[in-house]
Amino acid sequence: MKNFFPLLLALLVTACKAEPTPSNVVFLDSVGEAIKYRIDADGLGMLQKIEVIHVKQRTDSTFKATHTFWNPMTEEEVKLSREYTMNSNLDSVVSKEEISSSFIKRDGTWIATDW
Repeated sequence: MKNFFPLLLALLVTACKAEPTPSNVVFLDSVGEAIKYRIDADGLGMLQKIEVIHVKQRTDSTFKATHTFWNPMTEEEVKLSREYTMNSNLDSVVSKEEISSSFIKRDGTWIATDW
């Protein structure tokens, strides 16, 4: 019986571990694509190398996303985080809100900006 409890505990911890399921990954990928489309539209098609590097669901229709892009006007790579509110089908951005400073990459290091 002594050996049974640690085995049961290990089994429960392993079973409850939060691993992304394939359907959840596909779901977040599709939300990321809608966010990427919105970033491209906001940049009037001029931004390059747009990459959504992290998406986290906050509520049923609200997502926090961190993304990077190359701004050809300033010739710098930019990184920022925003909170996006999606429509009920989760295929289009309804609104966005800045939730962190913008960062630019200089000599391989991200530096906070005041714009």
